[in-house]
Amino acid sequence: MNIRDESIKLVRACTSVAEIAELLGHWDGYVREAAVKRAAVIGGAGAMAAILPRLNDWVPQVRDAARSAVLALLPLASSDEQLGCMACIWRLRRFSRWNHEEWIARARVELARVLDLGLLLSTLNSTDPLLARGSFQLLLEGQLVPLSELLEIALASRVDVVMAVQAAHLALGAPGDERDRLLRRALGSRFGTVRAVALRGLLEHAPDAVALARNALLDVQGAVRSFAQYYLRQHGQEPAAFYCDLLRNAGAGRREVCIAIAACSDLALVRARIASHFPSVRSTAYTAWLRLAPNEKDDIARHALSDDSRANRALACRMITRLGAYVPFEVAMEILRDRKDLPAVLALARQRKWDWLETLVREAWRVDEGGIEWKLLEHSMRDWLNHARRAYERPNDAQKARLAKPTMVGTMERLLERSETSMPMLHYELEKYCNWTKT
Repeated sequence: MNIRDESIKLVRACTSVAEIAELLGHWDGYVREAAVKRAAVIGGAGAMAAILPRLNDWVPQVRDAARSAVLALLPLASSDEQLGCMACIWRLRRFSRWNHEEWIARARVELARVLDLGLLLSTLNSTDPLLARGSFQLLLEGQLVPLSELLEIALASRVDVVMAVQAAHLALGAPGDERDRLLRRALGSRFGTVRAVALRGLLEHAPDAVALARNALLDVQGAVRSFAQYYLRQHGQEPAAFYCDLLRNAGAGRREVCIAIAACSDLALVRARIASHFPSVRSTAYTAWLRLAPNEKDDIARHALSDDSRANRALACRMITRLGAYVPFEVAMEILRDRKDLPAVLALARQRKWDWLETLVREAWRVDEGGIEWKLLEHSMRDWLNHARRAYERPNDAQKARLAKPTMVGTMERLLERSETSMPMLHYELEKYCNWTKT
């Protein structure tokens, strides 16, 4: 008896879903087909859930067996299993191995027959997005409830953005007053994409479109603000003035201030906000300052490098390393010395091969050996060695003298953990460029 026959014999001997579950994923298609049919015969709790993955099996005969089994078990399954089948069907529509549409249509008819309408409506608010989407699709395509009622529930969803966006697009096609009511409901959605669809639809026809656009100028979603700003400019109003007025208001909230800074065109108002107590406001101000006055990027980088926020110091490092802002290396190190911001120090130091190596040693003297920062220095030391193979930059005379000192070399060796493979490379670099001689 070969392996296939033995496995099929095991399938036929199974008396519970738990026993057959592993065989449903067997490598042999004949065994999987037999397991699906046996699971359908066994039935009971868990049978349909075990068969569902085989609906998209790569063997046609297994898929056909799974389809027949699911349709047969569906009326007898628990409501939880029926909902699980509904969620699986929603995903099955997006699988491309085979066209499942014909079978899905049959399964949906059966699901609409066996599932309670109240259960389907409550599932729209499920925390499982697949359940919510499957329920929405079933209710929509089966026309089981009035469209306006279905869309209103979906637009109020705080869990599933896919369903809410689909509902918002459907609301755009609703007739007259119903369209207006649904889109205004969508403006209160927690999802920015839904609010953007709703606002764009309302700005086309709503009599109070200007007021709606002004109310959207502080929306947290950038797309919503963009639609509102464009609409107001088309109607002779300049949104920049609104944002400038908000920045002059000392009582404005942090979120509103950040939004206003990003859209403000007054350089003086933007610069004033780098003194804010809030790191997020200062970060937005640095970015807006750079947008309005790119030729002042050196001053911006120096200010951001002195910031109390690590994130803003990282922003300064990106401006220096990527945007070409210039802050003398010695000045930058002096600014960062009291900040104990090792990632920022290393980000700047690695621009020059020998500054990088010297910085690694000096920082190693400052930190505790074996700690987190020491491990970061070890990692950076290995990066330096990899970089050194491709860099032919030469140190100046003062650096040669400093790097050749025994205390400096000893620290470099400790950072390499005296690796037998890395140490010769380090010694080669020091001998070639720093006139160091191994003793």
